[in-house]
Amino acid sequence: MPGDVDMGRVRSGLRRLRARTSGELRSGDGGFTLIEMIVAISILAMTMLVIAYGLFGGMNVMQAARHKTTMLELANAEAERLRALTYTEAGVNFNDPDIATAYPPVGGVNKFNGREAVVINPASANTLSAVEVVATSTASNRPTPYTIRRWVTWTDPTAGTEQRFKRVDVRIEWQEASGAPRQVDYSTLYYPGNLGRVTTPPPTASFTVSPAAGFQNLSSFAFTATATDPAGLALFYAWDFGDGATGTGQTTSHQYATVGRKTVALVVTNSADVAATPVTQNVLVGTAPGFPAPPGNVAPIAAFTATPTVGPGPLSVGFDASTSTDLNGDPLTFAWAWGDGSPVGSGISAGHVYNDFGTYTVTLTVRDPAGFLSVATRSISVTSSSCRFTAALFKNPASNAVSNEIDTRGNSDRPANSEFQFTATTSAVCTGVTARLPTQTGSFNVTLTLATSDPAVKTWSLVTSNNSKYNTGNAQSGTFTAAAPAPAAVVNFTIAFRVF
Repeated sequence: MPGDVDMGRVRSGLRRLRARTSGELRSGDGGFTLIEMIVAISILAMTMLVIAYGLFGGMNVMQAARHKTTMLELANAEAERLRALTYTEAGVNFNDPDIATAYPPVGGVNKFNGREAVVINPASANTLSAVEVVATSTASNRPTPYTIRRWVTWTDPTAGTEQRFKRVDVRIEWQEASGAPRQVDYSTLYYPGNLGRVTTPPPTASFTVSPAAGFQNLSSFAFTATATDPAGLALFYAWDFGDGATGTGQTTSHQYATVGRKTVALVVTNSADVAATPVTQNVLVGTAPGFPAPPGNVAPIAAFTATPTVGPGPLSVGFDASTSTDLNGDPLTFAWAWGDGSPVGSGISAGHVYNDFGTYTVTLTVRDPAGFLSVATRSISVTSSSCRFTAALFKNPASNAVSNEIDTRGNSDRPANSEFQFTATTSAVCTGVTARLPTQTGSFNVTLTLATSDPAVKTWSLVTSNNSKYNTGNAQSGTFTAAAPAPAAVVNFTIAFRVF
C-alpha cells in the first residue's frame, strides 16, 4: 500500500550504517569510505576558513573606511576652524620653505605649492599649530595617534593690498592597526573672507660709519648696520654710498674716488618685503696730498673737549676746539654758547666759570668763510656743596594748566579736584624735601619723593590729595623745605599761589 513502511529496506539501511561506522562495509553496499569523510571534512574546513578570512578582511576594510570617514569629518572641522580665523590670528610665516620642499608630492601631485600661512599665534585665543600630533583620543572610529597638518594660502601675502584666503588645506595622517599608513586631504578653494591688510611690522635700522671724514682714494670707510625685526624675520641690507656705488650686507666698506659731502643711505628689508624707514648719514671726503682741490666747498666738522665736565661750583671749565676740521683747509671761526645765559664766547680755545649748580649744555658752532657751519655739544654738571633749591611748584588739580593755583570753585571752598601735584628741583646735597600750604584750619604738609638724580641736580615729586579749606585771594604763599646732612642748614623755598 502506498505509504506503508518497507521494513526490509529499513533493516538493510541500518546494516549499512553499522558497517560504515565499524569500517566493515561489505562489497556491493552503497556509502562513503573513511578517507572520503576526511576529505569532505577538510574541504568544509577550508571553505569555512576562506569565509572567515573574507569576513575578517571585510571588517578591516569597513574599519578603515570608518576611520577615513571620521578623519574626513575631522579635516572638515579643522578647515572650518581655519576659515573662521582673522588675518592677525592666522598670520603669514614668510620664513617657511615651500610646501613642495617641506612635504614631497603625493602621487606626483603637490597641491600645496607656493607660500603658506601657518596658523601660529600664541597671543590669540584661537591658537593653532601648523602641525599638531594628537596622541590619544576617546572618539569612536578614530585611531591613535594621528597628525593634523594645516595650511592657509593667501592670494598674495606680500602685495600689501587687502588679503583674501585663496585656499584652506588640512591633511590628517594616521596608521592602521595593520601598520599601513593612511592620510586624507581636505581643501576649500577661494574662500572670500576679507581679512584686512598685511600687518607685518617693519624693522628698525641705524648704522655707524668710521671715519666720519677722510680722503679720496686713500680712506676706506667702514659701515656697520644695526637692525631689529619685531617679527624675528630675516633681514637684508642695501647700501647707497652717495657716489653711484651700492653694497649689501650688515657690514661693508667703501672707498671714494671723488671729494665732497656724500650722503650714505641704508635700507633694511625683512623677508616679508617690508622695509624699515631709510636712514642716512653724511660722509666728508677731502683732498689727499697729491690730489686736486675739491670742486666745491665742504662744511667743517665741529668737535671739542671740555675739562672738567663735573665738579662743585664755582666750576672753571676749559674748552678746546682744535680737533675741529675743515676738508677745504679754510680758516674757521668758533662761537661758544655756555648754556647758562652768559654772553657767547669765541676762539679755538676758551674757558668759562659756572657759579650755580645744575647741568648745562655747551654748544660750539664752527663756521667757514662761505657760511657753512657745523655744531657740537657737550654737557657740564656743576654740583653744589650746600643744599639749594632751583625751583618748586604745585598744581591743583594736577591737570591744571597753570602752576601754583588752587581751584575751589563748585565745592564749598574745597578743591574741586583734590589731587595735588608737587615738584621741586634741588642740588644733589639735599636729602629730603617737604612742602607746606596754609589752610583755614592750619596747614597741609606733604613729603616729596626723589624722582631723578644726577651729580648736580635732584628732582623731587609727589601726587597726593587734600580736602582742607583754603583762604581765597592772590596773596597766599607756601613753603618747600629741603634738608641736608649736618652741619648744613635747612633751606626754605617760598612760592606764591592763588586760590579761586
